[in-house]
Amino acid sequence: MKKLVSIITVTYNVADTIVKTIESVLGQTFDNIEYIIVDGMSTDGTWEKICKYRDRISVLIHEPDEGLYYAMNKGIQRASGDIIGIINGDDWYESDAVETAVSMMDDATDITYGDINLIFEDGSVGTSKGEQIEDIWFNMVPHPSIFVRKEIYLRMGSFNTDYKIAADYEMILRFYSLGARFKYVKHCFAIFRKGGLTTQRVLDTAKEVVQISLKYIDKCDNREKYIPLIENRYLSSVFDYVCSSDNCKFVQDIKNSFQNPDGQLCVFGAGYWGVEVIRKINECGLLCTGIVDNSSEKNGKSIEGIRVMSPDCLRNGKWNVIIALIKGHEKVSEQLRKYNNPDLRFIWFPDINETFRSNMHMEQWIDQ
Repeated sequence: MKKLVSIITVTYNVADTIVKTIESVLGQTFDNIEYIIVDGMSTDGTWEKICKYRDRISVLIHEPDEGLYYAMNKGIQRASGDIIGIINGDDWYESDAVETAVSMMDDATDITYGDINLIFEDGSVGTSKGEQIEDIWFNMVPHPSIFVRKEIYLRMGSFNTDYKIAADYEMILRFYSLGARFKYVKHCFAIFRKGGLTTQRVLDTAKEVVQISLKYIDKCDNREKYIPLIENRYLSSVFDYVCSSDNCKFVQDIKNSFQNPDGQLCVFGAGYWGVEVIRKINECGLLCTGIVDNSSEKNGKSIEGIRVMSPDCLRNGKWNVIIALIKGHEKVSEQLRKYNNPDLRFIWFPDINETFRSNMHMEQWIDQ
């Protein structure tokens, strides 16, 4: 007997994209699909477009909910299929996605997953691959490509709504840590629209992902390998978004932080972050007059045409110093305080934005 597959779509104000999502499900080459749509009381015409397909949708839920993951859990509770897939209202499946997933779901497999194509806001296209399932400790497999046996949801739980942003990652990592059997399929299952997020949203997402990773890290056989990878992924995510922030805001943040207009702008740190901060400074039209580093090996070298010097030069003169280090900023801050230079001001990048101050301390999470 052919397996029944439940496909769940959660929607809220996606009138511009929902038709493509629905038709991608209804147009599957696999013909034994139970389609469930959960709409959170859309106000932009989404519900009206959904209702045009009413006779072809198995379950329609149209009521207020408490967010995306609450709505997904409603869909899972109503699903009667042997296998469940989830595709959101602004993404869509390739036509053979369900058939491919079912054909690969053998007796030794609980979850199949594969690749997805990404469409960015500027129209460019990328690919997200998920073949390295062992890297799930710091790297989520593409969620739109995942098909899960319903028995796994019943035994291991569904979305943990304590997580507002990355509950999908928490759930899949939980399944993996509890022994669910995954199978990677080298196939593009879906197309995912990658929308823009504010810096704060990206920061919150990165922080939640790291917290989830570290929650399960003790179940990892190679904890020492993955903790640095988890940390670097978070720091890189934050750093990239700060460096891609609006130049005018970057300049204003520096001015607001230092309030020392006569000070020469200097970067403390001749490593990766230091180089990128200098490039950002140059891009913004600011003048960086110095680079300092405690490493004697780096002293005398040149970065972006600026000679790296010993921090001792900061003992005198008016300086605005950006400490561009991944770690050790507290020690450097104490070092600069000991210079007793009343005209020396310093901040820790990306501490130019108050948002980041309380979110960059990984050590307290790793020890939990």
